Amino acid sequence: MTTPDLFSTDQTITRKAPRRKPVRAFAGEQAAHVLEKAQFGKGVEIMGFTKGQFSFVDLIQAVLQKTGPANLTLSTWAASVADLGRISLFYDDGMIVSPRFLLDGAFESYNKESAIQLREKFGDEAIRIVPNHSKFAIIRNDDWAVTIQTSMNLNQNKRLESFSLTECPDFCEAYSEIVGEIWGLQKAGAGFGPTGYRASSNTLGKLGEGRTSSFFDVTPGSMLL
Repeated sequence: MTTPDLFSTDQTITRKAPRRKPVRAFAGEQAAHVLEKAQFGKGVEIMGFTKGQFSFVDLIQAVLQKTGPANLTLSTWAASVADLGRISLFYDDGMIVSPRFLLDGAFESYNKESAIQLREKFGDEAIRIVPNHSKFAIIRNDDWAVTIQTSMNLNQNKRLESFSLTECPDFCEAYSEIVGEIWGLQKAGAGFGPTGYRASSNTLGKLGEGRTSSFFDVTPGSMLL
């Protein structure tokens, strides 16, 4: 889906810059207050900084309180047991429908307890693993299409962090397409166990295979000197 203001070439998105609302959350504001202060809603994009008084999961909760029950796709490099517990509670309360988790290839080794918790709660079909450092969330239902982009992992972040929230169906679909491709390339459960890291690397290697796009081309740093 494209509009005159947003178009994509393979997995690269170009659009005219919308009117954005900047936010500096440095005075102890909570995530829901930030969204209210910035008048976040349909067709609105906000971007800002926090110095640690709220985290990624707080932003997800604040958006869900606006959208009502919604599908959630969550990408993170690391996740704490506590924050995954909150995601589980959102699911149990009906705030989240059909959750999906995109994780890093080493997630099981450095987040063993979190990995066990996640697999037991949501099942392997809800999880895919690639060498991954992206942090984003897609929150969608029939009325809302929200993409959260952030520097925060799914854990406590007592430091300067950035975030942006965009309500835009086309923007949301661009993220969903690449997530859908990863789900299609990797079988459920393949990213775990002794061969998991190799499977996750193979999935990333196949991503975009057969396409001619600079998005998927990597030039060695030595060639740029």
